[in-house]
Amino acid sequence: MIDLEQLKNLSSVKMFKTGSVIYKDGDMNASGMYILLKGRVGVYKHHGKPDEVLVTTLTSGDFFGEMALFLNEPRMATVAAQEDVLALEINRLNAHAFLEKQPELAYNVIRALCMRIHNLTHKLMGASEGGEHVVPMHVAPMHVMPMHAAPVSDAPKPNVLKPDAPAKPDTPAGAPAQAVPMTDTPVQAIRSTLFAEGHKGYGGIPLKIAEERMMMDRSYKCPLCQQSFVKKVPRQSKLKIEKTDPDTRTHYEGVEPIYYEVITCPKCWLSAFAPQFDKAISAKEKELNGLIAPYKNEIAVCGEAPKNMDEVFAGYYLAMLSAPVCFLQSSLTIARVWLRLGWLYQDCEDREMEKHAVAQASKWYSEAYTKVNIPDDQMQKLYLVMGGLQIKQGDFDAARQTLYKAVAGKSAGSSLLKRMAEDRLAEIKTLMQHEG
Repeated sequence: MIDLEQLKNLSSVKMFKTGSVIYKDGDMNASGMYILLKGRVGVYKHHGKPDEVLVTTLTSGDFFGEMALFLNEPRMATVAAQEDVLALEINRLNAHAFLEKQPELAYNVIRALCMRIHNLTHKLMGASEGGEHVVPMHVAPMHVMPMHAAPVSDAPKPNVLKPDAPAKPDTPAGAPAQAVPMTDTPVQAIRSTLFAEGHKGYGGIPLKIAEERMMMDRSYKCPLCQQSFVKKVPRQSKLKIEKTDPDTRTHYEGVEPIYYEVITCPKCWLSAFAPQFDKAISAKEKELNGLIAPYKNEIAVCGEAPKNMDEVFAGYYLAMLSAPVCFLQSSLTIARVWLRLGWLYQDCEDREMEKHAVAQASKWYSEAYTKVNIPDDQMQKLYLVMGGLQIKQGDFDAARQTLYKAVAGKSAGSSLLKRMAEDRLAEIKTLMQHEG
């Protein structure tokens, strides 16, 4: 149990009035981190400027500024009080006593820092955008996260069905998330060139509603049309792993992050995975607008958060459309999209479309493997994903060769991923014996 009175003796209590700047982006004389006891602060890029962006909002129990304390780094964002704030400052003079006298709180800090490192090293998961990463104190245990990827059909042509069933009402704050059962709403084929052939309407399949405490608002500015907007995204610090599937898909308690991985501009409909979004080539706005225009009267895209499965599918198909136009090395992005589409079709119990998505994912991962310069520290996970897709397609020989690279190749650095690959190799052996 954290002893607040003792903690106050080990650190200094600071008070900040509403609107006060606690520290500024680029401050060189920074020396400490803060733990919020009361109030709310905003973390900003370009604070006070026309292009100001609110990165995140922190409340009681969260902490920020750890980079300055442990690494003597200049501040990477501006933090300002959104209301009257009471905070504990931990600096280099009292840090040793803090670590010694408050091991539980120190453990929370260390775990948060590990999560930050984990997120940065696994950018394919959709790590938080730039700036000093501020993580709330209550951090879920660190786990290896799955690689987000998936290939697209040959130049997918977007088209999404508008919702054919009303969305479920929002879950009351604090209510547990529920996996909503399949409905008996008729599923009809969508005659639209946005989706792959055979795609149906899935608006009658309600989403797994996220608990309010799991979500936060994040501000974006479209690099193409300059539109500013806000999206709901999961709090990385609140994610708690429920289970990890053999194909590397990770399930979390209380939220389904796949619903929120793609960001869509509400004005021009540029769509991309969150870490890529602000890297779109701005000169491509006119070209993208020409591609998207035919679908604007046919499909619905999500607002702050998706209301149904059709809007989730729309985001991913629009991301496939945007990738080759607005981003470099698009084959890996397309691969990631198809991988997730396979998971979504699986959730919708559409086996034919799941099979199609798996084939496309495998195709685009293979292309990315040969054409994209993928960092060595990401290759082991890539082998695991590719091998899993080959198993789903029944190509056991290719899967075995691919998975061996995850076990014994030069990129086989993670013991957890190595064990996962070994489990999949054992699975292949069992499957081949069964077929024989």
